[in-house]
Amino acid sequence: MKLIEAFLNEEYDIIALQEVGNAGFTGSGVCIFSRYTIISALMHRYSLNGFAHHIHRGDWFGGKVVGMVEISFHDCRINFYNTHLHAEYNRMNDLYLPHRLSQAVELSQFIKYTSKGADLVILTGLLFFKIFQALQFAQIFLALFLCGFILQATLFRFLITFVIAFCLWYGFIGLTMELKALKAAKSILMLLLKE
Repeated sequence: MKLIEAFLNEEYDIIALQEVGNAGFTGSGVCIFSRYTIISALMHRYSLNGFAHHIHRGDWFGGKVVGMVEISFHDCRINFYNTHLHAEYNRMNDLYLPHRLSQAVELSQFIKYTSKGADLVILTGLLFFKIFQALQFAQIFLALFLCGFILQATLFRFLITFVIAFCLWYGFIGLTMELKALKAAKSILMLLLKE
C-alpha cells in the first residue's frame, strides 16, 4: 500500500515493476502502470524458464515473461515492454546463461513482430546481462524505433567499420603505395634525364 501511495504522490508517466506479487512460485511478477491510456495489453511466456528440478530457485514455476502495453500518448502510439529474464545466481559458473540468451532472442522476436505500427518502443526490465558478456555470446540486433523511423544498428555498425577500414587502408597502405610510386617515378625521371 505504501508503494502505491508513493507512486500517486509523484508525477511518473509510466512505471515498470519486476518481482511483484505474492503468488509464491507461480506468477511472472511484471507489472506496468501508466498515467496515459492503455489501449491494449499482451503477455508472452518464454519457452525456456530454468530447470524444473531446481525447486529452490523457483524460476521454472514462476515462468519468466515479457509484458507489453500499447499506450496512447497524444498522437503517438507507444509500445512499452517490461520483462524479467532468468536470474543470474552464480556469475562464475552461470548455468542459466543459455536460458537468458534464449529468452533474449524470444524477446527480440516478440518486440519485432508486435511493434510494427508503433511510433516509439521502450524496453525495461531485469535482463541480467553485462554488455560485453552479451556481445561475447550473441550477436544482438538492435533496432531503435522513433516515429516510424528504423535505424538498424547492425547495418550502421557495419558501415562505420567499413568506412574506418577504408580510411585506415587508404591512409596507411595507400600513402605507402603512393610514396613507392613517387620514388619509382623519380628514379625513372632521373634515368631519363641522365640519358
